[in-house]
Amino acid sequence: MHNNHMLSPLRGWDLRCAALHYGPKCGRYVFQEYMKKEIEKIPESVIIKKYPISNKLNGWYFSLVEVSNNVWQVEGSDLWGRKVENSGIDPDALLCEAVKTAKELSA
Repeated sequence: MHNNHMLSPLRGWDLRCAALHYGPKCGRYVFQEYMKKEIEKIPESVIIKKYPISNKLNGWYFSLVEVSNNVWQVEGSDLWGRKVENSGIDPDALLCEAVKTAKELSA
């Protein structure tokens, strides 16, 4: 049977990249950190299929889709997988705002 009081020292820790295991041999909790995975560059030929607008900001690709009557959604991504998105009724303003946000992410 596991005792919850054994977890109390780990409260508040960021466990997104880690796991807590109950060690069967030692009978206590063991904190194991996982290695971070290296981010791979997405080939331009792959990203251009989903994001065909490529002439607004160097290294960024965008798509603009009417998702409902006069409601537009803009999405953008760079070759490293960073993304921006927004929706609204003015497609030109949405695209400009996405480009502005992408510039801020790139800085």
